[in-house]
Amino acid sequence: VEEILVGSHDYYLYSLKSDGKFNWKYKTDDEIHSSPIVGTLDDDRGMNPNTDGGVIYVGSRDNYLHAICFGTRALQSGTEGSYNVFNNGELMWKFDAGANVDSSPLIFTAYNSKFTPEGGPYPTKALAFGSGNKIIFIGLNRMDPFKAPTIIQEINTEGEVNSNPAINDSKNRIFITSEGGFLYIVETEGLKTLMKLDSGGDLSSPVIFYDNKFD
Repeated sequence: VEEILVGSHDYYLYSLKSDGKFNWKYKTDDEIHSSPIVGTLDDDRGMNPNTDGGVIYVGSRDNYLHAICFGTRALQSGTEGSYNVFNNGELMWKFDAGANVDSSPLIFTAYNSKFTPEGGPYPTKALAFGSGNKIIFIGLNRMDPFKAPTIIQEINTEGEVNSNPAINDSKNRIFITSEGGFLYIVETEGLKTLMKLDSGGDLSSPVIFYDNKFD
């Protein structure tokens, strides 16, 4: 079944059926300029605690990135046999970014020193997005994806980051722009800035084109 998700300046994220009929709505505390994205909820053991659906990530001008349940699902809690049930359109967690979140988040796999066991950097499912004069990277909870994420890196920028990040085909570099005309290239291993390019004028969100690959 097709479902349309759209944010509004009236503070709501709306879910609509493909024929335009209303499904449900979720309220933030300010305008939504960010485009929502949908991800899965696989945990660290490769198990999916959902009965269906996934999770919606969307930013708001209330300074939070919101994670909202998409579909009805049950997650086993610490007590054997008991479950926490999350319904469609219900808040799972929200992350305080400290400034407007107009940027749409990107889901990727991060390798960072904060997740380094013996044998090298440990991969974690993560989100990248802009807020204020920062690029923010948060790691989703590895054992319980219904719990709030952990910040793993912040990169200060020359201007506000309202653009949407993009990732290359090899999944090892993230591209994002800031106001003032800067393009930042960040490696996913270590989350370090590889390059900062000054275009001299304002830039749009980046799009990556692969040679001989057309949609």
